[in-house]
Amino acid sequence: MVALSTRSPTPSRELSNWFGSGQGSHMGDRGPASKSARPTIDLMEGKLQGRTFTVYRTLFLLLGRVVLRMRIHGIDNIPEHGGVIVVSNHLHNADPVLISVACTRPVHYMAKKELMGIPVLGRIIRFTGAFPVDRGKADRRAIQIAMEHLDQG
Repeated sequence: MVALSTRSPTPSRELSNWFGSGQGSHMGDRGPASKSARPTIDLMEGKLQGRTFTVYRTLFLLLGRVVLRMRIHGIDNIPEHGGVIVVSNHLHNADPVLISVACTRPVHYMAKKELMGIPVLGRIIRFTGAFPVDRGKADRRAIQIAMEHLDQG
């Protein structure tokens, strides 16, 4: 599942039971723990934006077309505004990145939590806007994050 979202003027939203107490984000950061602090999630954190997004998108599209001979079909079916879920058959590990650059809107996607623990790869995955999902159980936290992204449009 790939949840597309656009930039929002109010990026921070509260989620209950997110990493216990303190300030947290979908990237696993924790702020100072206090009993009065409410858990929050910053939906804009980790998202490639502006020129950075444009540069990465252009480079990956060129790489995808030249090296992988990637073709993009159906991109016109994605609406310009509002929340969207894109479902992919995920044939290759590069599929989430290629889907992200093929879309004209920033993309957030679920990635298995085990990938987040790999030192360099985990940081790259989080930087591209992914959030962890525990595939071994019904991961309510991942569903909440996906719903928040959909609500943000």
